[in-house]
Amino acid sequence: KEHIKSVGVIFQGHSFAVALNNLSEQYALVRYTYKCERESPLYKDEIDSIFDWDAETHTKHIVEAGTDIPLKDGESIPTAAMLVAMYRLREDLNKALEYAGGEALKTDDYYWSSSEFNINTSWYLYFDSGYLNNYFYKYESGYVRTCTSFEL
Repeated sequence: KEHIKSVGVIFQGHSFAVALNNLSEQYALVRYTYKCERESPLYKDEIDSIFDWDAETHTKHIVEAGTDIPLKDGESIPTAAMLVAMYRLREDLNKALEYAGGEALKTDDYYWSSSEFNINTSWYLYFDSGYLNNYFYKYESGYVRTCTSFEL
């Protein structure tokens, strides 16, 4: 157990690994929304976001806009699709995270995704209800559970 760093998730043909713990504090997704592009092909509505699994591209876009989220090499902020998968598998995922010495996903607040809706907002998910929304501004603080990609 002491060598486990993440828990693998396979969901509808997609695979990624979830970090054992949240980052140590809540973070804004970006420091300033005015540094985000006004228009971007990466900005997507809810339906398109829940089918987009490209966390690396979305995270790179967030990093370029200016974030304080301390990502290690290879780590990404999960997309809305990944958060939905994590929510759907939350009972077994939480058991696996705790078995490996990590912490269960929080249910008292929301998790940021790297899937952006527009210049000001990004998609986030409440793990108590599965509520996916984009009402908070990117500069507001929320939980981040990093992920990494892997191929089967």
